[in-house]
Amino acid sequence: MGKTELLAPITKLLEVVFPPFCWHCDEPAALSQPLCPSCVKLLDILPPAEPFVTFEGQGPAWTLIKALKSGKAPRLAEGLAGYMALQYLKSDLPLPDFIVPVPQSLHRSLQVGYNPSLLLAQHLGKTLDIPVVQLLKRKRQLYCQMKVDRERRYLLSAENFHWKKSIPIAEKTILLVDDIIGTGATLRACCQRLYEGFPLKVIKMACVSEP
Repeated sequence: MGKTELLAPITKLLEVVFPPFCWHCDEPAALSQPLCPSCVKLLDILPPAEPFVTFEGQGPAWTLIKALKSGKAPRLAEGLAGYMALQYLKSDLPLPDFIVPVPQSLHRSLQVGYNPSLLLAQHLGKTLDIPVVQLLKRKRQLYCQMKVDRERRYLLSAENFHWKKSIPIAEKTILLVDDIIGTGATLRACCQRLYEGFPLKVIKMACVSEP
């Protein structure tokens, strides 16, 4: 029996065990695909602008980023990062020297199982052929920032982050990557810390804006 003949029954089995339904609308979707064709068409990339925000916080994009942040679907990072790469390549900016993910506290990483921003950065770096460096470390955080009111988020500062001074970033262009942008306080605080290393430029980028 050839590979093609073996593939058909395995595919049917997977469709029974893992029904191929769209994550956003529950309509039928292709096996291993998170969205149906109709919802894929709703993934409109925003025009390049700093800070870069690839998708508005609504529709299928919001559904996917919530699933990624929940710890249920790390595989979604690859596709979302592909859209982020397309948006960046449409800009007039040169490619960065480093991609730096916004860090996540150890407590939150243990809850989720991974850092969504790091996964996005890694896939973005692979697509653009840019090294990913974890320059920043977040101080202890026992809460999910999305559940904190906006006024409290504005209080976030560079003091909430450490950075690895052993890695020289002077005169380098850095692409700072986050999963969701709300008030922008996290990205601003990370930028403040990174500019202590005298980089040429820090470009802020997030996958989805908060509704």
